[in-house]
Amino acid sequence: MLARPGTEFGANQTKSTEGDLKAMSIAFSQFQLTSHC
Repeated sequence: MLARPGTEFGANQTKSTEGDLKAMSIAFSQFQLTSHC
């Protein structure tokens, strides 16, 4: 586990990044809907 600390950190970073991208895409789509009205 201590031999490759960057691997576990990279996996956690990828998960959080995917969550952020999903949240941003949802917020952006909602913003587009409201701005077009």
